Amino acid sequence: MAGKAWFVVLVLAVGLSGCPKPTPPPDPLQNKTYTLEYKGPKKRVGIVKFDNKASYAKKKRVGEAIVDIVTTELAKTKAFIVVERAELDKVLQEQALGQSGAVNPATAAKAGRVLGLQSLLIGTISEFGVTPSATDLVLFKQKKQEAKATVDVRLIDATTGQILYADSGSGAGSVTYREFLGMGAKGGYDESLEQFAVRSAVVQFMQNLINQLGKTEWYGKVVKANAGEGTAIVNAGQETGLNVGDKIVVNTLGETLTDPDTGMELGQELGPVVGELEVVSFFGRDAAKCKIVSGRSTIQAGQQVSLKK
Repeated sequence: MAGKAWFVVLVLAVGLSGCPKPTPPPDPLQNKTYTLEYKGPKKRVGIVKFDNKASYAKKKRVGEAIVDIVTTELAKTKAFIVVERAELDKVLQEQALGQSGAVNPATAAKAGRVLGLQSLLIGTISEFGVTPSATDLVLFKQKKQEAKATVDVRLIDATTGQILYADSGSGAGSVTYREFLGMGAKGGYDESLEQFAVRSAVVQFMQNLINQLGKTEWYGKVVKANAGEGTAIVNAGQETGLNVGDKIVVNTLGETLTDPDTGMELGQELGPVVGELEVVSFFGRDAAKCKIVSGRSTIQAGQQVSLKK
């Protein structure tokens, strides 16, 4: 009997020693596709670094990683112009916004208006951490690492600072290492679990986020108007998805509204229609030349433009 017992031990030890290091589950965002329920010009979207409120791993890399992930997923759709994080960070610093470390809807909207954005995405990491556990039975040892992440997002209208959409996503992943008589897979800290948990959280809200972005109205600005020539320049072109012949409505913008308690600018109300343009050609990075169909004497630089419905 003793010989059989040792034979079983030997078989188990050999089997465990030949086990490869376990790996986390497949990337939940790999080859992920999204449905688009709208057509039209691409909206300009900015994503602010997510604030990490989790008690574990208070490092900027987590918030930056989420911005990179969401940026990549939005780029997959080819339906949005996503402003680089560096540009947003620069504006926030120049405008002395978000100095407390967190960015609220009002500060995000103000930065977005400087960059000509339609929408901004801000958010927080409300849960993030890796929990280890172990089982030690003398001959047999097992180590497990489990990562969890919960991400909250809010979509902000850059004109008004209004919250258009709020959602959250949670993700988790684990990996288990086993040893028998000191043989088997050795388990150190696996950083890939962090990425898996975060990406699993993001995948839960991406489709809804894309749907909400699709519902927002595209708009741009008049850059220059020449009443004598009957032409105007707008800050959108082929990259945005405009086409020659598109009709564009021009509206004035009302006064800038300010919060009486905080003094923060809240945005501008949309004023009346003052004219109509028609796209005739494109130039530069993303601009269009238009002929003034109506409103030669009223169309001015800085006014808002949108597609005629």
